[in-house]
Amino acid sequence: MASLRHKQLATRIKNIHKELRKLSFDVGPEAAWEQHLKDEKTLEIYAKSMRELAEKHWRSKATSEEDRIQWTVNTIVNYFDRDEIERWKQKELRGINVLKEKGLEIDVKSDEITEADVKLEVLDVGSSGNFFKGFDRLNILPIDISPSDNSVYRCDFLSVPVEDRLEVDDMKISTLPTSFFNVVIFCLLLEYLPSSVQRIQVCEKAYKVLKKQGILIVITPDSSHEMKNSRQIKNWRWTLSKLGFQRIRLAKLKNLTCMAFRKSLAPELTR
Repeated sequence: MASLRHKQLATRIKNIHKELRKLSFDVGPEAAWEQHLKDEKTLEIYAKSMRELAEKHWRSKATSEEDRIQWTVNTIVNYFDRDEIERWKQKELRGINVLKEKGLEIDVKSDEITEADVKLEVLDVGSSGNFFKGFDRLNILPIDISPSDNSVYRCDFLSVPVEDRLEVDDMKISTLPTSFFNVVIFCLLLEYLPSSVQRIQVCEKAYKVLKKQGILIVITPDSSHEMKNSRQIKNWRWTLSKLGFQRIRLAKLKNLTCMAFRKSLAPELTR
């Protein structure tokens, strides 16, 4: 059972979400987000609340099966280190051959096919407290609009340009590199954004910064029973397939739904 402090923190976060959505309804999602980014007091309250929840309440009570951090790391390791990436690649190559036989022109260059690297480049979006640090296999780039840890870079993923390089100045990121990361993590991020358009926009940006065969991890709050939100989960699967992603893993944890999506060798395969 959640403690009083746990409930207070969760309520505080939910209220900030509600106020942001109300503001979005009044002035539009773009203007609402811009105003929110300028509200340093609210950003600090949100960041500190999320960090306290994560460090003092979620991790202390979670088993390895229920912990979102461990689920994410296990998913990444299973995909890159246990031949899962090769299995998906061969499946997609067969699909590409079928499409080519039907007359579709699909160009998959060999240098675009990403094999497992010695060190996996991971972009943790909305990191706040850099909760994935400490895993030797992962080279983490943690970003947040309001970092609560000195190792987290300040960056608004929704608006940051994606170019051919990473630009950093005084722990602030001004550009992100295209086709660079093996993994992008959206842990409790999408529900923060006040509109569905913005949620799709950040997924499109994740597609741009990922290498071919890279994976997008999406973790969202879900305290309902396993089938109640199945329609919403199917909608996300359909939406991301239109962007060129294929879902490769789905798990219902306590109060969470966790998904992993693979950036396909060719977007035609998922549409």
